[in-house]
Amino acid sequence: MSPDLEGEDGVLEWRNGGAAPSALVNGSADHRCSVGESVAVLLVVKNPLTIGITLNGFTLDCHFDAALDAKATNGDESESPAFAITTVDTVVLEGGQTSMVTVTITTHCAGRLTIRGATYLLCDILPTYKTLKMPGKRLNDTMEQRVTPTYSADIQLGFQVDASFPRLEAVLEDFPDTLMSGSMQRALVRLTNRTQQSCQSIMLWLSHPSFFDVASPQLVDTDEESAELAESQSMYVYSDNVEATSEVLTANVLRDCSMFVLAGPAIASDGSAAGTECGVKSHALIPVETLGPGESLLVPVWIRGDRVGAHTLSMAIGASTTQSTRALTTGCKMRTRKFEIDLVVTPSLRVNAFVRPSVQNPHERILGIEIENVQSGLDIQLVQSTFTSGHYELLPLRTGTTPRVVQIGSKQTVNLMYKARPWARDVQAQPEQFTISALQQYIFAKDKPTAVPAPIRLVHSNAVLGHQGIDSTHSSLQAYIARSQAHRRRTMLCNAYPLIPEKFHSALFPLYETFGIDFVLFWSETGGKGRTGHHSITGIDLGVPHDYINEALTPPASGAARMWLKDTEHDRQELIQSIANRSAASAHRTERTLDVALRLTGVRRVSEADALCVADIEVSVYNHSWQHAYNATLRLISPSESGQASETKPESSGPQAAWTWCGVTTHTLSVDPLGSVCVQAQVACSALGIIDVGMWELSATAVNATAATSPYAKSLECKLHPLHPSFINVTI
Repeated sequence: MSPDLEGEDGVLEWRNGGAAPSALVNGSADHRCSVGESVAVLLVVKNPLTIGITLNGFTLDCHFDAALDAKATNGDESESPAFAITTVDTVVLEGGQTSMVTVTITTHCAGRLTIRGATYLLCDILPTYKTLKMPGKRLNDTMEQRVTPTYSADIQLGFQVDASFPRLEAVLEDFPDTLMSGSMQRALVRLTNRTQQSCQSIMLWLSHPSFFDVASPQLVDTDEESAELAESQSMYVYSDNVEATSEVLTANVLRDCSMFVLAGPAIASDGSAAGTECGVKSHALIPVETLGPGESLLVPVWIRGDRVGAHTLSMAIGASTTQSTRALTTGCKMRTRKFEIDLVVTPSLRVNAFVRPSVQNPHERILGIEIENVQSGLDIQLVQSTFTSGHYELLPLRTGTTPRVVQIGSKQTVNLMYKARPWARDVQAQPEQFTISALQQYIFAKDKPTAVPAPIRLVHSNAVLGHQGIDSTHSSLQAYIARSQAHRRRTMLCNAYPLIPEKFHSALFPLYETFGIDFVLFWSETGGKGRTGHHSITGIDLGVPHDYINEALTPPASGAARMWLKDTEHDRQELIQSIANRSAASAHRTERTLDVALRLTGVRRVSEADALCVADIEVSVYNHSWQHAYNATLRLISPSESGQASETKPESSGPQAAWTWCGVTTHTLSVDPLGSVCVQAQVACSALGIIDVGMWELSATAVNATAATSPYAKSLECKLHPLHPSFINVTI
C-alpha cells in the first residue's frame, strides 16, 4: 500500500510492555486502504515458452462493490468512477524468463474491490484474459478429508476500501548515518493525516530506546513554523548558575521506555494515565489530542550514539481513527508503518569508574573517573559531570594544579576524583523496602503485587568543568536519562531473574535504588562541527553491603498461599533458588558491613626527662547497613600481641617495640543503622616519627538476627581486621 512512501506498511497488533508490533494472532491478512489511496499490486509473470514474447496493455480486471453510504453520496457510478487502474504498456519476456509487474489501483470511494484477473494483448495480436485466484488450503479436519485430498474454495484477491481507515504519511528528516559515541543529533519525524477523518491515536515504537529521545510533538501549518520549532528546541540547557547540589523529587516507576503516545491519551506501561503525580517530574511526553484531516504533526527526535558499532534501528508508527491506546493491555490493531535506520557509531571517549576506600572517613568512598580520548586529531572539552543518587553526595577533589577548564587532547587520558559521602538526611530506603515486600508477596502470596513504588528524592551533584554548566534537571534531558536508565535496568533484570515475567518488573523493582549512583559526563567538541554529547555510567557500586533481596525469600509469618499441586510448589522453590543463586554470585566482592578508622588527635610527653610519648587516637566505627544495628567488641592489638590473632597483619610498619596500645584496649559498643560510634584510645611511643597503628580486631553481631533463620539469609555475624595501614605522625 502507498507505494509512493517509504517503509513497510500493514495492519499490526500493538501490545504494551515494550514488544514490537506484530502480525495478527489469527494469521489472516487484513488488506485495507483508505479512500483516495493508491494500492500497488505486484504480479509475477513467467514465460513457459522457449521463445520471447511481449505482453502489451497489461492491466487488471477488477470489480467494485460500493458501500451503502458511498452509493448514496456518489449516485451513478458511471459519472464518478470508484477506482482507477494503471496500464503497463509493454512487458518483454525472453524464453523461460520470470518477471514482476506492478499495477497501481487508486480508490475514490468506500467499498469492496475484487481483482478477478489480468488482461493483455499477447505479442500485440491476441487478446488474453488470465483468471487470478488464490488456491484454497488443504482441509484436514475429518477422516474423509485426510483420505481424499479436499481443498476449500479458492480465495479471490481483493481489499476493503474503508473511509475510516487511517492514512498517515510519515517522513523522516535529517536522520544521520554516522555518529560519534555519546554525541546527539536532532532529527524530525513529520506526520500528515491524508484522510478525511481525524486520527485519534498515533503511537511510536522504538527498538533501541537508549539511542533515541522523543520530545513532545507539535502541530504545524507551514514549513517556516517547522523550521522555527526545530531551531528552538535543544537537548542541553546551558546556565551560568548551576547548583553544586540539588534535591529533586522524581518518579521511581520502572516503565516501558520503547513506546510513546504521540496523539491521544497519555498512558503508562501499566495502562494508567501517565504524568499524574503532583510535583513529580514525569517521564511521559505530552501528546496532542487529535490530528485533523490535512494537519501535520512534527515530532522532534534526538539520535544518540549509545554503543560503538554498526546498528540497524527499527521505528514503527501506528495510527487509528479510534482511541485504541486504552486497549493496549489486550492488544489493538493499528495501521503501522515500519522503518529501518542504519547507523554507524564510532568511538569518541572511553569512560571507566573505579572506587577506593577513604582512609580518613570510613563512611566515605573515593570515586575516580578515567576518561580517554580515543579520537585522532580531535580535542574534546569536558563541560560538566553530574552524579545522581538517593543517598550520596559527590564532591570534586580539586588540587592547586587542577585546571578550571578541562580539555582532553587526542589520545590523552584524564582522571577526575570525587568524594562520595552520605547526604545529610534520614535514610528510610523506601525503594529497597518496597522490593522486599513486593517480592515476598509475589513468591508466597496468592495475589500478585500491583502497587508501584513511591517517588524518590534524588541528589544531583554537579561539577562544572567548562565555561558554562548544564541544567541536569531540565525536563527533556532528565526524561531521556531516566528512559535510558529504565531500558538498561529492565535488560539487567531480565538477565538476572529469568523466571520472573517482565510484566511484573514494574510492580517488583523500582527505577532507582537508594544507594545506587549514576554518572553523566557532558562534553563538547572544540572546533570542527561543534558536536556535543554525553557519556553515562549507571549503577556504580561503592562496595558497601546492601544486598537485601535474600530477605524476601523468607516466608511471612502469616498470609502465605498454600500450594496444592506438587508442580506448583516445585516452581516456587525453583524461583527462590534462582534468586538466591543470583545473590550468591554477586557476593564475591569485598563487602564490609562495618568499617574502622583511626585519627590522631594529640601528642604529649610523659615527662620532660623521658622520651616516652603518648598519642591520643580517636577510633571511629561506622555501620554501612540500613537495616540492622550491631553490637560490637573492638580489641586493639599491640605489635607484641600480633601473634595471638592469626588473621591480623603479620608485620607492622616500623620497629615492633616502637609503640604499644595503653589504657583500655577492649571496647564494647553498639552502632545504629548507618550510624557511627567514636571511642578514645592511647598509644605509647618510645620514639617520634611515622608509625602504623592499624592493628585491631572487630567482632560484631546484628541486634535483630531473626532473618538469619532463613536458609538463604546471609550471616549477620562478622569478624573484621584492617585491610589498609593507618599511619600517624607522632611529633611534638
